[in-house]
Amino acid sequence: MGSSDQFRGSVKAFISIELILFVAYVGVYAFMMFKTKYFTQKVEIMPIMTHFIKALEFDLMPTLFILSFVIIFGAFYVFACLLGYLLLFAILPLFIIGRVKENDILIKVAKFSNIGIGLISFLVLFIDNLQFD
Repeated sequence: MGSSDQFRGSVKAFISIELILFVAYVGVYAFMMFKTKYFTQKVEIMPIMTHFIKALEFDLMPTLFILSFVIIFGAFYVFACLLGYLLLFAILPLFIIGRVKENDILIKVAKFSNIGIGLISFLVLFIDNLQFD
């Protein structure tokens, strides 16, 4: 498998999972808007929905933004794809569970892990063939 095939496969795999995530985000947000009549009424909503929205909007967006730059600059290979999967399948549930259970330690672990993934993702832009140019 060539380098361009690896890049293309990694990008397709990550963006397809990210598309499913954002369709779920839009669905949850639309449900919350309709349920509260466009946020004008106080209605009891499942806390997991509000924490899912908050985790995506406030915590994961900077790291997903960095990952999108990695895709744009053509440095998104298998390692960056695995970092993206780790972010979506491990860190996002940590944020949601930590907020639902109001566990500060779990939220701190998720935040520091998110920062680490963001820094490593940013460094992926500068590293090519495991060497700094």
